Amino acid sequence: MAGGPQKTDHGGNFIVLPRKLLASPAWRSLSMHARATYLVFCERHNGFNNGEIALGVREVSAALGNQNHRATSRSICELIERGFLVCTSDADHHQAKTRTYR
Repeated sequence: MAGGPQKTDHGGNFIVLPRKLLASPAWRSLSMHARATYLVFCERHNGFNNGEIALGVREVSAALGNQNHRATSRSICELIERGFLVCTSDADHHQAKTRTYR
């Protein structure tokens, strides 16, 4: 047996929100819906897919347990305006492609 302290099992990956982010004026100016939306995007980020996070408004609403797609759309726009998200490619309805973000 090893003689050191046991590591805590976190049950998989986790999301880190630095204190500097939480204390920033940009974060504090976000609505609660935008903060929850940001966590959905963080959940989809796996460390290798930055710039290729494909999420539609309906997917974000479903992840939040919310049917108000207009409020979800506004929260995504709010995150883009404050610099938390950048849209890297637009949706293409003819090819059933959603927007991608980084």
